[in-house]
Amino acid sequence: MCRALSEGGRRCPCTNGDRRRAYQRMRYAARKAAQTDATDTTTPPEAQHTGEAAAPTALTARRQDTARAAAEALAAIRAAPNPNNPDLHAAYTAALIDHGAVLRDLATGHIDAELHRHGLDDAAITAEAAAFSQRFRQAEDDLTAERAGIAQRFPRTPGEPANPDRDHALADARQRYFRARADIAAEAKKRTAEINDRRAEIMRTAYYRELSQERSFGNAEFTPSNHAKMTRSDRAMFATTTALYPDEMVTRSAALGDMLAKRSKARAHYNTAAAQRTRRQQVEVLDLNYALNHGTFRRAGNYFVDSPEQMASGTGTFTDNFARPYTTVPRTPDNERRIAALLERHNADSKSPARMEFATALTADGQPEHVIYVRGPHTRARTDTSTVSAEVTYSDARSMTHELAHRMEDRNPEIGIATKEFLRRRTTGLPKQRYYKKEFVTEDSFADRYMGKDQYPGTEHTELFSCGMEALAHGRFGGLRGHVHLDLSTPDLRPIANRADPEHLALILGLLATANRPDTH
Repeated sequence: MCRALSEGGRRCPCTNGDRRRAYQRMRYAARKAAQTDATDTTTPPEAQHTGEAAAPTALTARRQDTARAAAEALAAIRAAPNPNNPDLHAAYTAALIDHGAVLRDLATGHIDAELHRHGLDDAAITAEAAAFSQRFRQAEDDLTAERAGIAQRFPRTPGEPANPDRDHALADARQRYFRARADIAAEAKKRTAEINDRRAEIMRTAYYRELSQERSFGNAEFTPSNHAKMTRSDRAMFATTTALYPDEMVTRSAALGDMLAKRSKARAHYNTAAAQRTRRQQVEVLDLNYALNHGTFRRAGNYFVDSPEQMASGTGTFTDNFARPYTTVPRTPDNERRIAALLERHNADSKSPARMEFATALTADGQPEHVIYVRGPHTRARTDTSTVSAEVTYSDARSMTHELAHRMEDRNPEIGIATKEFLRRRTTGLPKQRYYKKEFVTEDSFADRYMGKDQYPGTEHTELFSCGMEALAHGRFGGLRGHVHLDLSTPDLRPIANRADPEHLALILGLLATANRPDTH
C-alpha cells in the first residue's frame, strides 16, 4: 500500500442526477434556515467571541439524525450474521457519507471565512501568483533594457574586434538578472510553503473542530516497537500523526501487534509482515581437524562463526555448534605443541596472523573439558532474516499520515466495507488503466486517479482512506475541495485547479466520526 501522485480523470458521475439534486436541495434548505435564524435569533456568546457565524439550524438538526443513522448502520454491520451482505454494505456506506456531508458542510463556512480573512482563498492566491509572475517578467524586461543601453553605449561595427568594456557590462547585466530571479524564486518558494501550510492548518482545524464533538482524538497510545531508535523529531511526528485518528481506531490498530516505523528515501509503504533482516559480523576459525591430519592449515575453506568463544565453549548458535567438531581439539601438550608449530609456518608469510586460543567446555556428563581453537584473521558480514513485523516507512508527515491510514484499515472491516463499496460504486463498468508496471487503476472522478487503485484482494485496503487522510490533514489533492495548485517559484505561473470530490471528503469524515466507535446505543 503505497502513496503515488498523478493527475487525470473524468467528471464525477456522482455529481449528476438524483444525488446532486438532493444535495442541492439540502444546501438550499440550509441557507434558507440560516437566513431565518439571522432575523429571529442573536449570535451565541461563543460565536461573538470568536467571530464565527452560528451553525445553520437545519444542519445542526440534520447532524443528530445522520449521526443516529450512522450508529444504527454500524450496529447492523456488527450484528449481521452474513458479513458479506451487499445491502448492508451499501446502507452503511450511504449512512457514513450522509453524516460526513453534514460535518463537511458545517466546516465549510468556517474554512471559507478563514481563508478569505487571511487572504488565502483561490482568488487571492491567483492574484498573488500573477504578482510574482509580473516580477519575473519585470526582471527580464530590465535585462532587455540594460542590453539595449549597452548596445547604444558600445555600438558594434562589422569587423570590429571584441570590446572588453562591452563584454564586461553585458556579463554584469546577466549576473544582476540571475541574482534578481533567484531572489524572487526564493521568496516565492518560501511564500508557497507558507500558503500551503496555512491553508492545510485552517482546513484541518475546522474539520477536527467538528469531529472532536463526535469522539475523542489524541488520547490513545501507539508506540512503534523501534521507538527508542527513532529520532526525537520522528517520535513527535508519529505522535502528532496518530492523533489524527480516533482513539478507539488507534487502540485497535496498536492491538494488532508490533509495528516498526522507519524513515526511508524509498517509496513509502505499509507492509503487514515485512521481513526484518539482521546484519552480523562473523569471525573465521581455522579447521584444526584438517590441520592435524594434513600438517598444514587451509588457506581457504575454513569456518566462519558468530562467536569463536561461545563456539569453543559449546554455548554458541547453530552455526557455531556445526563448526565446533572441526575447529576445536582437546587441550593436550602434544596438540598444543603441534598447533603452535603449524601456526608458526602459517603466519610466516601472512600479513594478518592467526592465533591460538583456549576455552573450557562441558562434556556430555557435565565435566569441564579444556579445548584449543585458532582464531583466523578474516571476518565477513552475514545478513539473516530474524523475524517478520508490520512496518511503516515514511519520508515526511504526509507520507506517514498516508501509511498510518493503511495501518488503521488493516483487518478493519468497519473501514474496509465502506471504502470497498464506495470504490465499487464509483468504478463499476469503467476500464482499468495502467498506472505503473503491474499497478492498475480504474479512473473515475477522483481528485487523483491513484485513488482508483484496487489491487489488494482479500484485505480491507484501498487508497481511498489513506489519500483522503492526506487531503484532510495536509491539504493534499486540493483538500478534495478543488483548491488550485501552483508553485509561485516558477516564472510561468498558471494555477492548476484540482478536481473537487465532496463525496470522497464526506466519506473520510464519516469514517473518522463512526468507524470503531464503541456501541453507545
